[in-house]
Amino acid sequence: MSLCWLTGWGGSATSIRNISESIQETRRVLSGILAEHTGKSMEEIEEATAYDHYMNAKEAIAFGICDAIQGPLHKERRTK
Repeated sequence: MSLCWLTGWGGSATSIRNISESIQETRRVLSGILAEHTGKSMEEIEEATAYDHYMNAKEAIAFGICDAIQGPLHKERRTK
């Protein structure tokens, strides 16, 4: 019995394993890129990205993902 209607995944066990391995490889590559550009270790990056982890702008700067906070891109227009 296929449970793809419930989980969003489908296919044979081999197919699901291949998809899982591909996702894990993509995570390793992205973690390496983040580690290189933030100065954090791979372990720190993997811990920070293991689950949904949202950062505000100041937290992102402290973590090393962003360099600075930019002001508003558009000036507010005054209506007369």
